[in-house]
Amino acid sequence: MTLYYADHETAIGYVALAGRAVLVDDMQEILKRKRAYWDQAFPGLKNLVLIKVVPERLEVLNYKAGTQAHAETWRPP
Repeated sequence: MTLYYADHETAIGYVALAGRAVLVDDMQEILKRKRAYWDQAFPGLKNLVLIKVVPERLEVLNYKAGTQAHAETWRPP
């Protein structure tokens, strides 16, 4: 799975985290990470599963700092 973060209004770059997704249905782990707004979406926390990302690759591109993607492959440095 890939998580991608960018602020397209400022267009200064992006961060992408790629890795393996692991489903977490252990109630103790869910309670440890519980957020108040979950109560409305998941009454009694039924049918709630968390997704843990085990990182395998991180890409960071910051145009403001002068980093650029490779001209031919578009891969970040």
